[in-house]
Amino acid sequence: MQLSGLISKMHTSLSMGTAQYQLPIGDKLLNMNDLIGETIQLEFNGQINCANCGKTTNKSYSQGYCYPCCQKLARCDLCIMKPETCHHHLGTCREPSWGLDNCFTPHVIYLANSSGVKVGITRKSNIPNRWIDQGAVSALPILEVDTRLKSGMIEVALKDFVNDKTNWRKMLKNEIEVIDLKQVRDELLPKVQLLANELGAKTLN
Repeated sequence: MQLSGLISKMHTSLSMGTAQYQLPIGDKLLNMNDLIGETIQLEFNGQINCANCGKTTNKSYSQGYCYPCCQKLARCDLCIMKPETCHHHLGTCREPSWGLDNCFTPHVIYLANSSGVKVGITRKSNIPNRWIDQGAVSALPILEVDTRLKSGMIEVALKDFVNDKTNWRKMLKNEIEVIDLKQVRDELLPKVQLLANELGAKTLN
């Protein structure tokens, strides 16, 4: 089999407890699960196209964008990496309507085990894809809020007690311990309960 075309972020899903991966190549979707144990070869022809405008660019920014798009799109702003810095309420969002659609929707604060326990946030609609993207072997939603900003504020508070990064080396080596995430949740929630209450967070069972 030989395919050619632009490659974009893999599609992920969960089926019968198994993570499924599909790699978009041009207008085709390549089922990566079928290739486990096989040898594949990728050849880069030197062409990079912006994931937003499609123009050819010499360098890719913020996971696939040309520099002009990187500077004007809200999805490329610093607050995407640091949600606690969301500035939509100040009237300075690059794309206010995009912000309303993506940042003012239910968000979940979760614990995941990919290379050890970590805390993270994601849109409620992005579960379980976010966990699959991160290579988590288990995950547990612990709180739900109505905006991305609030989820970021709680995540920052939890980072005083638990990591927010994945050690990708340990993950790739499958050096992952079994962790009781419910026990970790029960230990962590009292530490941020006051803030969670102030932000109107809903505790998830």
